Amino acid sequence: MSQAQLKRNEPGDSVQKSPEDKTAEYDIYVYFRPEDYGDGDHYWEKVKTTRNIHRAIKTAEKLYACNKYEKVEVKKKIVENNRTIGSTLRVYGNNTNHTAFPLLTFLFIIIGGFLAFAAGYFLNF
Repeated sequence: MSQAQLKRNEPGDSVQKSPEDKTAEYDIYVYFRPEDYGDGDHYWEKVKTTRNIHRAIKTAEKLYACNKYEKVEVKKKIVENNRTIGSTLRVYGNNTNHTAFPLLTFLFIIIGGFLAFAAGYFLNF
């Protein structure tokens, strides 16, 4: 067996990699809670860069589980032909500000419809 065949693959490494995967990097960013950071100017911080997607996701989950950060993001960065392409893969954080909006909108529409129906019904008598 050759030396390449004896090498163990890490989790997340495929046997045959495409050229895109060889240049992919996964950056992990954390978002501090404003009360923990102080002046409020620099809430984001890059924590780690790795080439293994599974390691990046596991690290982000651990960082978010420790409850020190408001949000943790995993971003994929590909460099090809002197051009950088980036995308956000995972976001760990609570989005409580955005979850109530659709429910409240729905309730206002239902109540408004009921009031319009009632007004029309009683004004026709």
